[in-house]
Formats: sequence, C-alpha cells, structure tokens
Amino acid sequence: MLGCATNRIKVLCILLSVVNMNDAFAQACCTSSVPMANNQLDFTREEVGLSIAVDYDYNYLNDLVSENVRLDDRLRERISHAVLFSTTYMIDSSWGVNITLPYSIKIESNTSLSSSNERFENKVEGIADLSVFLKYQSRLTRKLFTVVSLGVKMPTGAIDHQNGETNILYAADLQPGTGSWDGLAILEGVYQLNPRWSLTTGAGYTLTSTASRFNDQVTYNFGNTLQVLAGGAYTYQMRAMTLSPSVNLRIRHSEKDISNGTPEPNTGGFWSYLQPAVQLNINNKWYLLVNTQIPIYRQLVGTQLTTTFRVRVGAKYVL
Repeated sequence: MLGCATNRIKVLCILLSVVNMNDAFAQACCTSSVPMANNQLDFTREEVGLSIAVDYDYNYLNDLVSENVRLDDRLRERISHAVLFSTTYMIDSSWGVNITLPYSIKIESNTSLSSSNERFENKVEGIADLSVFLKYQSRLTRKLFTVVSLGVKMPTGAIDHQNGETNILYAADLQPGTGSWDGLAILEGVYQLNPRWSLTTGAGYTLTSTASRFNDQVTYNFGNTLQVLAGGAYTYQMRAMTLSPSVNLRIRHSEKDISNGTPEPNTGGFWSYLQPAVQLNINNKWYLLVNTQIPIYRQLVGTQLTTTFRVRVGAKYVL
C-alpha cells in the first residue's frame, strides 16, 4: 500500500504483497492473497482517535512476459477484485494500531488451444488474510514527517478452494489466503518543500513463511518482497476542500518461491510502475483517493502472467 500530500503533510502507502505461485504454464504475478499495506488509506497524518476506510482494488493481468519481453499471447487472463475494510486507532499523537480485513474475488480465464472461441473460467472468492500494524509517527523536523509500521499478516484466508467439477485444488495464487504468517515492515516519509509541493518516499519489506497444502504433503513459501516508492505531489486549496494530484515511481523485487525446499521456476523478478493518483480532502473528515499503476519495465524469472494495469479507489472517514 502510494503517496498523496496536502498542506497537512500526507503519508505515503507502500505495497507489501507476496508474489504468487506458478502453474504449469506461467506464473500469475501479484495475486496471491490480497496486498494489505498497498491498500491502507493513510491519506494524512493520523490524529488521535478512530478512522475507518473502505478500499476497492482492481488488478487486470493480461501481459504474458518472458524475462523482459512481452509475448503476443492472449490465451489467458486474470482479474482480481479486492474490497478492504480498514480501521486505525491512534492512542496518542505518535502511537496507533491499524487492522485491515480484505475480501477477495479472483477470476481466471483460459482459451483452448484447439479453439480460440472456447474459454474456460475459474472463480474463487472469500475472506483473505487479516493484517495488523503497530504504527509510530513523528515529525523529525519542521518539514520532514515519518511513519514506521511493523505488522503481521495472519492466515485467515482459505487455501483449500477446489474446482467444483473436478474436485481438484486450485493453485495457491488463486486462493484467497496464503496459509502463512508473514512479517511486514514499512518506513514512510514526506518532505514538505513549500505549502504546495512535497516529496514522498518509502520502503517496505515482506518476510514470508512456509505454509502446508494438500493435507500437509506439500510445503510452499512465497518469495520475500522488497518495495521502494518515490515521487511528488502538488496541493491545491479549494475553500473547505484540498485537491492533491501526485505521481510516484514504484519498484518491486520479489525472490523466487520455494516448494518443498526447491526454488520454483517462473517466480520472482523485478517490476517498475508509474503511479499517478489524485486525492480529495473534504473538511479534514472525508478523504477520497483514485490511483492507477502503469507498467514501465519488467525483468522476470522465466515466463509470468503479470499486471496490465491496476486501479484503486478508496474512501476514508475520520470520526
């Protein structure tokens, strides 16, 4: 979980997600479980008390990429929908807790090689993995504001959905959950150049653990993930509202997945995205956000089905 800034200094969100398991033909990137920190609506410095947020994330995967080359292949696509419910409670001006619970819907379509008009579809939905963060925010200088978040992703999402016709277990990257306890760490910063312009930056790391599947016959560990994001924002004041467009460069590196102690092919790699966004602050109570992710460059391990574009829409209310 993404930066926007207003004259009250905005806090940048970073995506911390785990990379996904490959199947027999290519990995589907960015869809294992639901990214938690990527979708938290940390629009502003959190005030003492309670805030609630609802976030919708749409991820369309139709780029089949072999290392750094996009292949001319449209036989397979994946659409991932996620609705995230989040609440943050600040105990005082520095310390707080965030809890996020997502609901995931994943739809995968495959076109038969023998007939381009025949398509097969798999749909899996359910509650995904819950995340809990301990947050510490501090103004280091008059212009520099930072947030440190340490958290854990709990295996609350199901990992045993099956195909209703064949009773075969769906691949790990189609399941709502990952089955693993994962550690999350985020460092965010905003530097206010002047009342209108600000710079945002951040880094996040996901440390994954191993989960068991197929009645404990198979162990699987999604690759650890490092995220770095940097950009800038402009603030425009309109009476009781503040409009803040921003642009960020987001970079992600994921290690290979491990299955039964062996590195999985077609997993891991390097991704870079351009991330334009716009945020609207209404009376310091309502915050609305829209952003999108546009792929710039991918250097992947093997061949993977990866994001074509991604859109996020969110709303936050401060009680």
